[in-house]
Amino acid sequence: MTTSEAPQPADPAAAAATAPAATYDEVTAVRGRSQWEIFWKRFRRHKLGMIGAIGLLVITLAAIFGPIISPYEFDSPDLTNLNAEPSRSHPFGTGELGEDQLTRVLLAGRVSLQVGLFTALVATAIGTVLGLMAGFIGRFTDTSISRLTDLFLAAPALPILIVVSLTFESIGLLEIVLVLALLSWMPLTRIVRANALSLKEREFVQAARAMGAKRSRILFRHLLPNSVAEIVVFATLLVAVSIITEATLSFLGLGINPARDPSWGNLLSTQSENILAGQYWWLTVFPGLFIITTVLFVNFVGDALRDALDPHGVTFEAKE
Repeated sequence: MTTSEAPQPADPAAAAATAPAATYDEVTAVRGRSQWEIFWKRFRRHKLGMIGAIGLLVITLAAIFGPIISPYEFDSPDLTNLNAEPSRSHPFGTGELGEDQLTRVLLAGRVSLQVGLFTALVATAIGTVLGLMAGFIGRFTDTSISRLTDLFLAAPALPILIVVSLTFESIGLLEIVLVLALLSWMPLTRIVRANALSLKEREFVQAARAMGAKRSRILFRHLLPNSVAEIVVFATLLVAVSIITEATLSFLGLGINPARDPSWGNLLSTQSENILAGQYWWLTVFPGLFIITTVLFVNFVGDALRDALDPHGVTFEAKE
């Protein structure tokens, strides 16, 4: 009686030699996700962040192209429709001289969005450079920048803005951006400085120094990328703060001159009497709604960016 022999294990070397080579698709299927793919996947899962991003895109496109395709001019009067309520021909109603309020709100949105964007860019650039210099160079540079930051933080922002507004006869977009940026960079400087202090003693920075890398290369090639998450979130949220601040100053009559650069804030300031009298509600409600929704959308995007760029929550997954 014969018994079947147990199968012998295959030689691993021979099996590896005869196995077909992996295709490119098979290799990339198990490769880790790139940083951009991880960021986009995490951002896409943040529902409020996606709503905010789409909403901001719609408002921005409307502000850019709306006045171009509108059949009405910004200050074009229509004496047959003075203070008319919202209608099909004038969805946001008309003003005291019959001006189409939809066109005025969209055109004013260009200025308000520019105030937020350019203020964030200028303040972020100042705060990032000063923070990197203070944290990496240290010593006298760190002490000087830290004391300067403390000085600006101790200064009351709103009274300074009021004094500056009263000093100039007419304030435009450039002036308000510079003033707001010079009063907004300090928190980011402290954040970037703290990151630079913790990173400058790490092995990769020491290796760059040993290889003779220039100070500017270490700052912007090795330290800056490790602070991108904090910088992006700060800049995003500063857009909302700048829009609110400009609207507050304009409502008080101390912001941008409406004759030079109309904004959502000075559209509200020209209707202060109507607000107190409780009449012609559409002249104040629509600019106010645009301010509120824009700030909310910016905050939604900022929260989503903070979560998507959080290194503690990033996991390297295999592609499906």
